[in-house]
Amino acid sequence: MGTVLFVDSRKPDPDAVNAAVEVIGRGGVVLSPTDTVYGLSCDPNRSKAVERILDLKGRSGAKGFLLLIPGPSRVSHLAATVSGDFQRLKQLWPGPVTFLFLAGPEAPRAVVGSEQKIGLRCPADGLLQDWLKALDRPLLSTSANRSGEPIPDSTEDLRRLFENKVDLLLLSGAETESKASTVVDLTVSPPHIIRRGDWAARVEALI
Repeated sequence: MGTVLFVDSRKPDPDAVNAAVEVIGRGGVVLSPTDTVYGLSCDPNRSKAVERILDLKGRSGAKGFLLLIPGPSRVSHLAATVSGDFQRLKQLWPGPVTFLFLAGPEAPRAVVGSEQKIGLRCPADGLLQDWLKALDRPLLSTSANRSGEPIPDSTEDLRRLFENKVDLLLLSGAETESKASTVVDLTVSPPHIIRRGDWAARVEALI
């Protein structure tokens, strides 16, 4: 059974951040709120942890995964190239916008999809930002649901589904956003929105 901690993303608890860092460091899986929907996270370089998330999601790894990073400076370490389009659109970070890049040699293979692209996002959530900075490396993240099924809309449902399957549950008493991130493909020019989510109108205005 996973440990349950209640958190406030507006006032991140250092003990919760330290617990999340410790679980990721030993190859565990964490459920947590984000600035979009609840997510499942692990170290993308731990193959067994990635396999656990694939099993929890009921999906293959061909689609790739999202990496959460603390800021734009990390992009050059993970992407093969950084286009001028990103320089113009990075003002959307931190926020609910995921950018797709061609994966560079330092990108964890577990998160690279069959098209050799990698999805990166810088979250606005305070807890996630503190966690990423303390971890000092990217964090694999994916929505906390079975593939093709709705994301649970209550902490009770999240506990029922995941308390016995993950190592740490960080649960917020506040309502979280119900929209997933908007996904923008930067491997083409002009950039192309491939999933409309939160902030889609802002992205379109900049494109």
